[in-house]
Amino acid sequence: RGGALQIGSANELERAIVDLLRDAGLRQRLAENAREVLNTHRGASARTAALVDLLASPLVNPKG
Repeated sequence: RGGALQIGSANELERAIVDLLRDAGLRQRLAENAREVLNTHRGASARTAALVDLLASPLVNPKG
């Protein structure tokens, strides 16, 4: 379930645009899939930064 299209050439881009213009269902599926991906990964940067801080803290504030 992808939320995006992979485009490798100008011809593929043209075909994708035509398909999207003609197919409301395809547009809807792509939009729903993209929304799901974004919701799944929402907050990932903050979680990663918190983990980096946690792992780096012994290096910054060594005991002893």
